[in-house]
Parts: sequence; C-alpha cells; structure tokens
Amino acid sequence: MRVNENNDTVSIAEFLKDSLSKETGHIYLRMAQGFKQAINQGVVKAGFRLPAHRILADALDVTPGTVSRAYRELAKMGLVVSRVGDGTYINDEKSRQRLDDEFTNVPATYAHLVDLSRNLAIDFGTANLISQAMDALQKDQSQLATLIGYTPDTGIDAYRQSGALWMNQCGVSVAVDEVVCTNGAQHALMCALMTLLKEGEALAAEFLSYPGMVSLAKRLRLRLVGIAMDEQGILPAALDAACNKQKISTLYCTPSFQNPTSVILSRERREALVDVCNRHNIMIIEDGAGSALAPAQVPTLKNLAPERTVFISSLSKVIAAGIRVGYMAPPRSLLEHVAKTLRATSWMPNPLAHGIASHWINSGILAAVAEQQKIEIQRRHMLVVPHLKSLEYNAHRHCGQLWVKVPAQWRTGELVLALKKQGVLVLPSSAFCVDKRAAPRYIRVCLTGAVDDASLVRAAQCIAATIQGAQEAS
Repeated sequence: MRVNENNDTVSIAEFLKDSLSKETGHIYLRMAQGFKQAINQGVVKAGFRLPAHRILADALDVTPGTVSRAYRELAKMGLVVSRVGDGTYINDEKSRQRLDDEFTNVPATYAHLVDLSRNLAIDFGTANLISQAMDALQKDQSQLATLIGYTPDTGIDAYRQSGALWMNQCGVSVAVDEVVCTNGAQHALMCALMTLLKEGEALAAEFLSYPGMVSLAKRLRLRLVGIAMDEQGILPAALDAACNKQKISTLYCTPSFQNPTSVILSRERREALVDVCNRHNIMIIEDGAGSALAPAQVPTLKNLAPERTVFISSLSKVIAAGIRVGYMAPPRSLLEHVAKTLRATSWMPNPLAHGIASHWINSGILAAVAEQQKIEIQRRHMLVVPHLKSLEYNAHRHCGQLWVKVPAQWRTGELVLALKKQGVLVLPSSAFCVDKRAAPRYIRVCLTGAVDDASLVRAAQCIAATIQGAQEAS
C-alpha cells in the first residue's frame, strides 16, 4: 500500500522552472499551465499526491500562497482534487473526480464499477407504478384538465392534502394549509434558504452535511458555519458556543438518518437543540428526506418547534428520484414569502409529477413501498455484515448507508482511489465537510446502489480486504 508517496519534488520543480522561464503573466497562472503540461506529458501521474505547498514554494523560490493559487487553478481545470487534511491529487483523465466542492447526482454506469457512493431508492417496479398512476389520471379528465395550465404557487389543494398525509405518515404533525408542493427536496431547500437568509449571512449546519446543501449555500453566497458533532450527532452546546461568537439566524439539520453518519438524534438532544434555537432566535431547516424510513421513536424538530421550523420531505429515497416531488412545511408566518420564492425559482410545482405522487400517497402505494424499502435495506445489511466483521462502522438496519472508519494505515483519499481501481465507488468524509477543518477518517458506503446481491457482496469483501490488508501489512 502507498502512504505519503509524492511525485518527486525536484523533478517537478525543474519542469516548472523551465516552463516559468518561457512564459509571461501571473506566476500562479504560469505554474498552473506548467503543471498542466507536466500532467499531459506524464511527468506527474494520475492518483499521485502533489508536493506540500511550502515544500514546492521553497523549491521554486515563490510564496506558499502562489502555490495555493496554482493548485486552485488546477482544480478549476478538473486536473486535481484537494482533500482537506490529505493533500492535492492528480485526477484520472477519464473520470474526473469532484469529491470536495461538487458531486454529480448521476450514478456511475460503467459495467465494471459497483457504485456504493449514492444513497438511492431501490427499484420495486417503479416504471409500472408510474404507468398505473398515469392510467388513473387518464380516467379522470377533469383532473387532467387542471394539469395543463398554471396552478397556485404552493400547489393544487388536493396535492397539498396528499403532501400533508405523507408528512403525517412520516411523523410530522401538519395541516393542509401549511404544506407547500415543490419540485423535489433540493428545490424546497433552495426556497427555504432564499426565504430565510440573505447573501453573506451565516448558516449553521452539522460539520458533516449533505453535499447538495453545501453546494447550494455556496451559490447563494451564504457563510457556512460547521457545528461540531460526536457519535450521537450534532452537539447543542457547540451550536450555543457558535451563536455566542457570531450572529447565526438559521440552522440546517438532519435529525433522522443524518447524512453521512446515519445517526438518529435522541429526544433529549433534539429538545436541547430546540432550546438553543429558542434562546438565540434561530430558524431551523429540518431535512426529513429519510424520515419515511426512520423509526418514529422521537418527535421531529417540526413537532417540537413548529413556529421556527421548516420541514422538508420528498419521494427520492422511497420510490423515485426522477419524479422530482417534494413537500415543505414552513411556519404559517412564512407561507407567503415561500410562495413568492417558489414562483420566482420555478413558477409552480410540476402538476403532473404531483398528480402521480398524489395517486401513490392516497392509494397507500407509497407507504407500502416505504415498508419494502425498509425490509430490503435490512436484508442487504444482513447480507454484508458477515463480510465486514473486521471493520468499525456506524449503521442502522433501515438506513441504506454505512459510515466506515478508516484505520491509520490509510489516508482516506488513497483508500477511495484504491477501491475505485478495484471497481468499487465510495465517498470520503471530505465530500461532506462544510468548512476547511480536517475531515474525520471515514468513508460512506451505500448499500442501495448495487444492482444485485453478488455485486454487493463482492464490493463488501473488497472494502474489508483492502482495509484489512493494510492493517496486516503494518
């Protein structure tokens, strides 16, 4: 196994010196172009770690800041990826990795890869369910007529009623007039952020959080504040301390099946979190995308603090991500503001998609599929557990992801790359960091992406063998 193996700093420096002597313009841009040429010529190879900023700076007689800017330019070109606390690595030319700043929502389709990097809904004949829903809509011509024109900003009343029914089934106490239909949970999150925050304001979130939220916050130019966590989830005391240091108006939080750690916050911690938000007048965005699969043992933050919580739900983790149906339940005082934001961002929730979702909810199909998801996820856990006995990880039997600890013998980024070379895709903890502190030594492994049992078992064996092999070699 390779640990701390760098490209030869001397040869890289000599190559860059030659390039710098022939070019004009800003030094960091000339360095970036020199690196690009070095990568193209194979002087530095895919998967290898570039020299530390200060070491290369000394070799080239430039400042570490110049090296940092050059590395950032390479990242913009897609040539390298920088992992907090791990280093800067040359990307594979054929498959540019975007693990830190961005991620793609399209699963890998290469036949030789088992994609365990995405937490997907398992397919239980979704195409047939869509066809059946369309047949039901076709038989109701009056309903079809309402789907071809403009609809109310917050959604058709019948679809809001279905959304309220779904949220109540997920353990959230909401009335029909509190529900807003959206084009997926990501759209709901965007509307919530745009309603609650202005450019430059601070958004608190678990230090490890959903990458889609991080990406969206950056585009809205919000200031992300990572809140410390322990093995039980976000620390209310850490949020309290952050609020004492700076003005924080909003908290984004996933209390059930936290992404990526799979943690479910206890009732005591939820109550403590709400207490901090009450004392500091903080609004809460509660991501409930996984609530339909989580056990209803503890109250949602929305139930504990309805006047300051925006609850978000969707169908993506239950039945179909492509339908793009979401629901949000903001405080009544924000309904008008949310409606205006929704109209500005998408004009209206997609009526046809919500018609399909409404059929699934009202007929009980969605609840039945949710139960199937739980059963199948639990079965997959039982399938891989015997092969993961040597590993330390956090999991829940109804959550489709494992949070696997990386031993000291591995750098997290190197482990991810090593697994990819063996045909297994996972995500490093750095993909979930909301700020620049060092990422913990973990990878997220999703059980729902494998197409069959054989692929899942093979991938689990590969992960265990790769980690165990490094431990034995040390």
